[in-house]
Amino acid sequence: MIKTMIMNNSKLITILFLLVCSMSSLKLRAQITEAKIIYEVKMDSDDPMISQQLSMMVGSSMTISFKESNFRQDMDMNMMKTTTIHNAKKEQGILLIEMMGVKKAARIESLINLTKTDSSTTESSGIEISDETRTISGYECSKVIVEDSTGMEMIMFVTNELKANNNQNKYGNSKVKGFPLSIEIEMAQLSMTMTATEVVPKVKNSVFDTAIPDGYEETSSEELMKMMSGMK
Repeated sequence: MIKTMIMNNSKLITILFLLVCSMSSLKLRAQITEAKIIYEVKMDSDDPMISQQLSMMVGSSMTISFKESNFRQDMDMNMMKTTTIHNAKKEQGILLIEMMGVKKAARIESLINLTKTDSSTTESSGIEISDETRTISGYECSKVIVEDSTGMEMIMFVTNELKANNNQNKYGNSKVKGFPLSIEIEMAQLSMTMTATEVVPKVKNSVFDTAIPDGYEETSSEELMKMMSGMK
């Protein structure tokens, strides 16, 4: 059951990797191009056994930081922690994963190649832009519903006041404009909701260091993705 849950969560993390890097190029006077955004992450399941396992992930969080051509995403799910750091100008970055005491790292260039197929197929997905709005962490957000080719639905509340210049990947549909401050994903037996609780306007340059930290073993992107999905 834990393996199934990890596989489901790893798919969500892969989706998020494609999503949160895909910030629009819309230029508005009020746009903020440097920030650290902290999200509260909640997971739920109708399956009693999975729901019991999810209790170990209470308090999970996601943090997104961006500045100039730099982008970073940290996902802390207690059982598994991931960090994605990418510099679009230098075309380099790393992905770090820590799970059950094992620390692995991969160069992000190869990971991007690995996920190109996933991102390209989502361009044919459906998109619905709603009139519904919501204020999240002081920012006015509009509701956008994206459905991918498999029928999985993602509901986002996006704001045009925030812009990440690192536009390495697209998720869902290139017509989605804005930065997501709320993300809801429904999967079989598992749902995940991420809501921004704080937006910090300044980010230190050291946050975007792409050197692999001490204690992490460098591996291929293929092996790292197997680790994420709980495969041997």
